[in-house]
Amino acid sequence: MLSRYKLGPITRRDFTSRNSSWATEETLKSRQTQPSVSVGDYVSFGSYRQSSSSTTKTAIEWQVLDVDGSKALLISRYCLDCVQFNSSQKEVKWDCSTVRQWLNDTFLYNAFSSDERSHIQETDIETKSNPYYGISGGSDTCDKVFLLSMDEAEKYFCNDEDRRANATSYAKAQGAQVYTQGAWWRLRSPGMFDYSVTSVYASGKISTDGDAVSDYGCAIRPAIWVDTSAID
Repeated sequence: MLSRYKLGPITRRDFTSRNSSWATEETLKSRQTQPSVSVGDYVSFGSYRQSSSSTTKTAIEWQVLDVDGSKALLISRYCLDCVQFNSSQKEVKWDCSTVRQWLNDTFLYNAFSSDERSHIQETDIETKSNPYYGISGGSDTCDKVFLLSMDEAEKYFCNDEDRRANATSYAKAQGAQVYTQGAWWRLRSPGMFDYSVTSVYASGKISTDGDAVSDYGCAIRPAIWVDTSAID
């Protein structure tokens, strides 16, 4: 037999206590859904040779440029290597470039373990036309590793100073041109001709005219979208 009982009135103390409990649960849920990283943070993920005097790979430092839900956009804090945008001088865009193939093959498999690669998002990449000269950016791609575009370099950095980056001693040994303010680093957007590509000067200013796609000496700052759970 079910016993019968009568509920007493809910007091203000009871209500406050219950509200406090619910608030605690909501706070915990909120904390669990908040990303573990914030824009401007520096995090470590993967490893790459960075010293010219040692073949040992060391942890790659990344700057967080954006956070979108459970994924974050990272760019290497330092220029990591020096690779031509394209191995030969011709009309070429990001989708058919030597550096795109290098980033998504040689660099991807050298810098990240199998588990780390599984946390790197495949990203739909649109390379817009050069807004000053109307030169097409080529076909869209889907990449795990990429270079920033000209508009992304403007969007994610507040000013020229923020865009400046030094190069590792390994990148310098590979041919990266380094000046007093930092290194000259590559973007993926086209320049003023079909056979030119944009970059960021050592001063941090964006070169909208660009330079020859086969020019050597422009350093590489890879960018990736990665699960935030992998960089806790």
